[in-house]
Amino acid sequence: MMSAPLKLAFTHNRTAAYLRFNWFGFCILLLGIAALIAAWQYHAGLLQAKSDLLASINKIELILDTKQAKHKPQAKVEMAPKTMKALEVANKEIEVPWTTLFNTLEDAQHRHIALLEVQPDSKKQRVLLTGEAKNYASIIAYIELLERQPALQDVYLQKHLVNEDVLGQPVQFVIGASWLYHQGLRSS
Repeated sequence: MMSAPLKLAFTHNRTAAYLRFNWFGFCILLLGIAALIAAWQYHAGLLQAKSDLLASINKIELILDTKQAKHKPQAKVEMAPKTMKALEVANKEIEVPWTTLFNTLEDAQHRHIALLEVQPDSKKQRVLLTGEAKNYASIIAYIELLERQPALQDVYLQKHLVNEDVLGQPVQFVIGASWLYHQGLRSS
């Protein structure tokens, strides 16, 4: 018993849907292209207007600057005494050679010391260093290292606290020192 061969026809004589011409779709495509061209031209016009305005602003600023330079008064500016005092204090703080202090502290690094805070007082020429050490012996070694720095003098341990709640029981400390920056020590 032999059956007749099976004939499968996967193609039809109908044309595929994407090959058929659709006037409505074509019109929408043309409208989209026209809108894109119009938007591009509008954007180009805005860019040109922006550059023209910026050029005009630059010309006006240049004219104003030259006029103000010609008419600038040479009179002395009067300030309130509090303002003058604040400016003097700020000027003194700016003149302090902070880089000397920071370079000194960088030169005195110790592998078991984590320096957490530096509190300089330029008026009293003092500095307080707050940090954490692996153990008490590391603090003593750090103090000896700081004493060898030419910009620091009278280095002492102000307080310390063993943190027993933390693994390894690190020691928190505050070290005080005199900071010598007026005796010829200037930042480079």
